[in-house]
Amino acid sequence: MANVIIDDGCLHDIADAIRMKNGASETYMPSEMAAAVYNIDGTGVGENAVDGMLNKTLRYARFCSSPRIPPSAFSEFSYLEIAQFDRCSTIGAFGFLGCTALVSAIFPSCVSIGSYAFASCSSLTDCSFPACETIRNSAFAYCRNLSSVEFPACTRVDEGAFWRCSSLATVSLPACLSIGSDAFSICSTLSSVYLPVCEEINPGAFFECSAMAGIDLPECRLIGSRAFESCRSLESVGIRNCTYIYSSAFASCSSLRELDAPACLVIDANAFRGCQSLSVALLPECSCVYQSAFFGCSSLSSVSVGRCSYIGANAFMGCVNLTTLNAANVSSVPTLRGGAFSSTPIGGYQDVTGRYGRVLVPSSLYESFVTAYMWSDISDRIAPV
Repeated sequence: MANVIIDDGCLHDIADAIRMKNGASETYMPSEMAAAVYNIDGTGVGENAVDGMLNKTLRYARFCSSPRIPPSAFSEFSYLEIAQFDRCSTIGAFGFLGCTALVSAIFPSCVSIGSYAFASCSSLTDCSFPACETIRNSAFAYCRNLSSVEFPACTRVDEGAFWRCSSLATVSLPACLSIGSDAFSICSTLSSVYLPVCEEINPGAFFECSAMAGIDLPECRLIGSRAFESCRSLESVGIRNCTYIYSSAFASCSSLRELDAPACLVIDANAFRGCQSLSVALLPECSCVYQSAFFGCSSLSSVSVGRCSYIGANAFMGCVNLTTLNAANVSSVPTLRGGAFSSTPIGGYQDVTGRYGRVLVPSSLYESFVTAYMWSDISDRIAPV
């Protein structure tokens, strides 16, 4: 196999040959161009170059002026090791899919990376996209050797973009506003994520990122279902502006220690289910805690729900150390569903010290609480403040 190098000059020679034979209006992808001129004499194109593109044995592709890579242009070029396109602004879908030998991708002017563009490029370790604004779905999925990515201009990462990048350890996206569903799902070594302006984390975005110990999301407003589910090393999360935490968002985050969500309005079903290390939940603006939201949080001892109007079925079931529910700032008696405090000191289960729990309520609403449906069952554990 020849060590093939293709550059702009070679492609211009191929293009001239095509135009001589087929007319100036014909257009071809790189692999199609090679086939079109393979039998044309006197083209000035080296035999190795043509063979490299025709048989996908190309090793090094450098193009200085190509503005766009068409869909599937270099798909499954299994010998390609380096791709450098200085002026390319767009990479089409499947552009480099399955280029298993590709180590380096350098695109200083690219603003959009298409779906599956580098998917299954299992040797890719170095990628440079300083101008990229959008990463489409599954663009780098299954890039098993990619350990670090930095996209300083990227504002949007779509569904599954880095799915199962098993060596990915650090991610820096300082301008990113949205992380798509399953974007970093099952990136088992991902430990450092920088998202200072991100506003939404969509479903499953960091599902089972088992090495992540902490993440700060200062501008995030929405965390989708299963977004951080089974991130078993996650100890802390900064979500001070988040208003909605969807179902199972942090389920089975067994190392998470504290929840401080001062702007959160809704905790959806199973959101923190099985967070066995969670000891404190501060939710001063929360209006709804849905079913099984904190089910099985066995270390949870104190919850503050300042504006709560609804507590769903089994919301705190199995929180065997829950001794304080602070509802002192509510304006009316919240709706309470069955089993909300089952197997908790508030519901009648004694904690390890033999104590029962208590619910702190406004003194002006005390009589309403102790006579309200479901609340009356725990009336002896309701205390006015």
